[in-house]
Amino acid sequence: MRAFLSKYRQYAALVLAALLALCILNAAALNRRTGRWMDQADRIAQLAAQQRWDMAREAMDALSADWESAQDFLHVVIHHETLDAAQVTLSRCRTLCRLEQGDDLLPELTQLRQQLELLDELERLSLRNIL
Repeated sequence: MRAFLSKYRQYAALVLAALLALCILNAAALNRRTGRWMDQADRIAQLAAQQRWDMAREAMDALSADWESAQDFLHVVIHHETLDAAQVTLSRCRTLCRLEQGDDLLPELTQLRQQLELLDELERLSLRNIL
């Protein structure tokens, strides 16, 4: 019986170590993506402030494409309501960028950036998230 319990503890420890490693990898991958998206949003804001709308639209299209390519991953690890809110804000940003509405676009980009920070925070390895 002792041998069984000893072996069971070893397997349990291995499973826990594997789960912890997956959590760390997931947090790192999401952090990398959200950081890239926030940088792209900052770049779009700079271009819009400079009235460089062609470049702003290209950057917005790149951000949207990058966001869309991550949806399978995001829907596995993030609450759908949180993703939906970011998607709605991103759509508004795209529309405002196409219409060259800089005064309205800049606050929307700030809102998008905050939502992206929230996505990162939700998966960050912290005591608050663990408990």
